[in-house]
Order: sequence, then structure tokens, then C-alpha cells
Amino acid sequence: MFTLLMQLIGSATLAWDVCVIVRTCPSHRVQLPALLLSLLAATESQPGTSVLGVVVDTENHGRSLAYIDRAIVLASMMTSDKSVFHAVNHRMPGFVGNRTLYGYDATQLVLDSMMLGGGGGGGSDCTYFLFTNGDNLYSRYLFTSLHDKMQARVDLIAFDFVSHHIGNQMHPVAFQFAEIDLGSALVTRAVLQTTKATFFREPDHYYRAYSGDWTLFEKLMTDRNMQRAIVRKVLFLHM
Repeated sequence: MFTLLMQLIGSATLAWDVCVIVRTCPSHRVQLPALLLSLLAATESQPGTSVLGVVVDTENHGRSLAYIDRAIVLASMMTSDKSVFHAVNHRMPGFVGNRTLYGYDATQLVLDSMMLGGGGGGGSDCTYFLFTNGDNLYSRYLFTSLHDKMQARVDLIAFDFVSHHIGNQMHPVAFQFAEIDLGSALVTRAVLQTTKATFFREPDHYYRAYSGDWTLFEKLMTDRNMQRAIVRKVLFLHM
């Protein structure tokens, strides 16, 4: 699986400041281009930041989904010379997602493959990971606002967001159950590796419906040495 990902990336750089894993499905086909363009705008607003977007369809990885390819082509057309932004369509032949897992199984498989491949092992080396959905949007000031924390290598950086789940109101993020959205935080590869955090309860691979986000963060915070910070700016829109 990871070899396939590397083939998709091709000759692009293998060292990235942020690797964004985007879980999407056909219902996101209209919104996905806007998400990728928002990440591109955030990359261009903070020169020197390199971003890899890995888009994965959570419903059927056995076929090439044209809507993802079109969104990636559009983002590529809009990328300027000063931007280090690259997006790939990550196909996983033979994998059929479990609809009751809401794409967390696909996200976990992509994360596992990227974690195995990086860290000096010849694969894609990501300093930070961001997990998001194809129907989300980010502020163009995302990486500018997080830059100082990222430079300091803070393990978990969260930021405020707006969500349609609460009537499109602003949600002040907190490191508590139901107070943080998966798309509203950056997490270092290092702390993911140290804690072996996943979206599933172990050891039985049990998934708690609607709380896979918190399962990951809860595991991350078992590391008492983990540095965490909150940036009090609205940088994310959950549509």
C-alpha cells in the first residue's frame, strides 16, 4: 500500500512540514476542490511551509474516482512557483470501507502506511499530520497562525472552529470529549509514533460511533511529556 502511495507522489519532495489526510466520499465532490484550494492558499500564505495532501475515498478504493482527480488537477493548476503544495489521489485496490466507521478505517490505513514509510525509511517523512474531511475549509492564515508553535515542535496544536453541528457557531476548542474536532488540530509524527495512537479502541479494534476523533486525542494525551497548545483563532470551518 505504501509503495502505491509513493508511486502516486512520484518525484515530489519526500519531506513535508504537514501531511493532510483527507477522507472523502462522492457526496463531497462539489466541496473537495474548495478544501484543497483552501489548503493551497494557507500554504502560499506561509512561505517555506510544505504540504502534502493525501485524498482517500472512503467508500470504494477499488476504482479511480474521477471527482478526486479533477479536484487535484484544479489545485495543481492553481499552485504557484512559490508554493510547496502537492496532492495525490490515494487508491487502495481491494479495500472496501465499512460504512458504519464513517471513513475512520480508511484514514487509519493511510496513516499506518505513511507511518511505516517515513522516519528515515525511504518513505514520506511528515513532521505534522492533519486529518480532515472533503467538505471542510481552512483559513488562508492557518499555517501563518500556527507557524511559531510548529517551529517549536509542539506535539499537539489545536485551534478554534465553526461547525454546522452546532448551528454554524464558533466552537472554542478544548482537549476534552466532544470539545475538539479532528480537523481542528495538528499532531506530530513523533507523538503518534510514541503513543501508537489510533482511531480505534484496543485491543479489540472497537470503534465508538461518532467519537473516533476523541479516541485518537485521548490516546495522545496518555503521553505526559507531550507538549500541547491552543491557538485562539478560528481557522477551520466544518461545513
